[in-house]
Amino acid sequence: MADSTYVEIAKFTVAGGVDGKYKGKAADLMAKAAEAAVKASSKLTLDKPKEKGAKGWCVLGTLDSVAPDKAGKKFEAKVSMTIATWPAKSMKSFPSGSAGFPIASADEKISAGDADQLISRAVKAAMQSGVPYMEKTRPE
Repeated sequence: MADSTYVEIAKFTVAGGVDGKYKGKAADLMAKAAEAAVKASSKLTLDKPKEKGAKGWCVLGTLDSVAPDKAGKKFEAKVSMTIATWPAKSMKSFPSGSAGFPIASADEKISAGDADQLISRAVKAAMQSGVPYMEKTRPE
C-alpha cells in the first residue's frame, strides 16, 4: 500500500432544487459510484493510512440537478465535485459530470430507478477526470 494514495470519500450532498422524489438514495448512490471509481484504480486506496503525517485526497460532491433539460428533450443528472487534499482540505480540482437519456417531453414520468442510474453515471463521468488527477498529482 506504500505506493497507493489514500482517498476519503466525504459525505455527498443534494442541492436544494433537486425534486424530493429523486433525493432518497442520491447521496449514498453518489458515494458508492465514487468509491467504485477509486477501487478500480491501482494507484488509489480507500484504506485510511495508519502512519502519522500521511497525505491523501478527499472527494466531496453535490448532486446539482436531476431533471429534464431546458429543451425538454433529455432527462439528465448533473453533479459537481471537489477534490481536496487530505487531511488539510485544500481544494485542488473541480470535476463535474452529467448523464442523460432522450425523452419525448418534459412531462414524461421518470422512475426513481432510472434517476438513480443517471446519478451513478453522472458521478462516474466526473470521476473519469477526477481519478487520473488524483493518480498523477501528489497531495501536498
